[in-house]
Parts: sequence; C-alpha cells; structure tokens
Amino acid sequence: METKPTRAVVTWILVLATSSCHFFTRADACDNVPSMDIDAACLKACTSQPLYQLCQDTLRHAEPAGEVTTYAVIAARFAKLSYEPTMETVDLLLQKASGDERAAYANCKDKYQTAHRIMAAVVDQLFAYSFGSARQ
Repeated sequence: METKPTRAVVTWILVLATSSCHFFTRADACDNVPSMDIDAACLKACTSQPLYQLCQDTLRHAEPAGEVTTYAVIAARFAKLSYEPTMETVDLLLQKASGDERAAYANCKDKYQTAHRIMAAVVDQLFAYSFGSARQ
C-alpha cells in the first residue's frame, strides 16, 4: 500500500507551498517566489533519503530549475492522481481483512481521507493562482 509515500508527498508539498508563499490570499501574493533547481528544492523539503528520492521521482518531468511553486503544483497533481488508486486498494484490503487487521486498515483509510481533504484544498489554491506551468 502506498500510504507512507503519499503522506510524504503531502508533507513536502505543504513545506514547499508554505515556504514559497505564506498564505495564498491574493493572486499577487507570491511575488518574489524563490527559484532553485530540483536537487536544492528536494534537499530543502525532505528529511530522509527515501523522501528525497520520492521528491526526485515526482519532479522528474519538471524543468531542471524553476520557481518552487511550480514544483508544488507538480507534487500536488501527483498526490491528487494517486489518491483514487490508493483508496481502491485500501477498500479491497478492507473487504478481505478481519479483526485487528480490518480496524488498522479502517484507521488508515480515515487518516488518508483527512490528508486528502487537506491536499485537495492546497491543490485548489495552487491551481487557482496558476503558479508556473506544471508538466506531468
């Protein structure tokens, strides 16, 4: 199941988004957005080698250097696209599980749905303000 990598994506998207523009309240709120290459962005956003690799893999289609908001848009899109297949897998696991295993999957599903709601709000704001041109 992909919950840990997907949760990691949500975490570093939020780090990138909030470090580049504190609150997305107006379309011009993100003037002077920092630009950096993908390696620097991933190093800044990630706290471990697996998260760094996930960041690199997620941004593989981005321009080699760009505004961090562009990277946030790409990562947000990646997280949004991975939600439905992950939930389908969890639902299949729930159908086959029983007892403590079923309770664990149900808890995971609840937490994942909460993370998805937060991620959806971030995605909506990022796309509403058209930060960069995400190519993924």
